[in-house]
Amino acid sequence: MKKLQRGNLIDESQKLWNQGISNSINGYLDMGNSLKIIKDNDLWVGHFKTFDEFVEKDRHISRAQGARLIQITKYEPLLKSIPIEISKLTLMLPYLDAKPAEEQEEALHMAANCSVEALKNNLKESKGQIATDNCLHDCDWIKLFKCSKCGKVIKDA
Repeated sequence: MKKLQRGNLIDESQKLWNQGISNSINGYLDMGNSLKIIKDNDLWVGHFKTFDEFVEKDRHISRAQGARLIQITKYEPLLKSIPIEISKLTLMLPYLDAKPAEEQEEALHMAANCSVEALKNNLKESKGQIATDNCLHDCDWIKLFKCSKCGKVIKDA
């Protein structure tokens, strides 16, 4: 009986997780569409010097985040059916832009079904770089130091 109860809780938890991903993606799409409407129709003109200033001062997000939100809207039809975390989607954006439309769905499914570390390694390999899980680490190491007061990291000279 306890195994069945535990299994039901795991299933319920997974459903909530997937619902949360769906809700967050829909929220990001809504935010991106909002910014796209404002940008495409110059609704910021007369109130701010630039669209970037509008994004930073009115929406209180960085220019880069605003650009990513708008960029995400290009993939809205795919994102309605693929539950993918925003961190993975953000990593995929430059890669998706370079892919033909017919390959984008497959790429998003791949990203949705692997860890962030595995996704980063897959993207490195797609660029001809060495993935961390395939590197022999048979090279010189770089020493880094982190300030315990401010957190700044510097390379050993």
